[in-house]
Amino acid sequence: METRTTTFRAFPVSDNIRAARESKGLTTKQLADIADLPEQYIIDCESGKKLPVIHNLQAIADALDVDIYILLEGPEELSRRICLLTAWAERIHGNALAHGWWDEPRSFGEVVALCHSELSEALEEYRAGQPMEWYADGKPEGIAVEMIDCLIRILDWCGKEGIDVDRVLARKHEYNKTRPYRHGGKRL
Repeated sequence: METRTTTFRAFPVSDNIRAARESKGLTTKQLADIADLPEQYIIDCESGKKLPVIHNLQAIADALDVDIYILLEGPEELSRRICLLTAWAERIHGNALAHGWWDEPRSFGEVVALCHSELSEALEEYRAGQPMEWYADGKPEGIAVEMIDCLIRILDWCGKEGIDVDRVLARKHEYNKTRPYRHGGKRL
């Protein structure tokens, strides 16, 4: 029986990982050790046998001390397949600017209050027994939509501040993985 191996050579990620690794003078084993990934995973990513998932790609980028965008640079199709939060923050902030939401300066407290109001709207949708997503005259409504509105407010602020959301999120997530079970012990 014939065995097929799928390769992702159409994407430059594999070439970019190899080029960055070689420019740092690292072997695949050294990169794997620094990134805390199996060496075979690095070899498969560089050969195009695997397309790295975003958190592993971030680990590789961190190990190589390069921005993740250096590794992702490539065709538009790849950008559509791997939509990063920082890119969304830039788009969302651009839309907010175009619609006049930053014509007047906003305080950080106002941004937090707007996020809180979106979460309160999600709670009201939940209390009313509304579904996750529904439409009223073409406008999306529902619990999930209001939660996303909060995320849009957060990403808008991140876009305004020029925050690399993907980097901060990846680092915070990695830290959270080291925290004890149900850390904090706070009750609602």
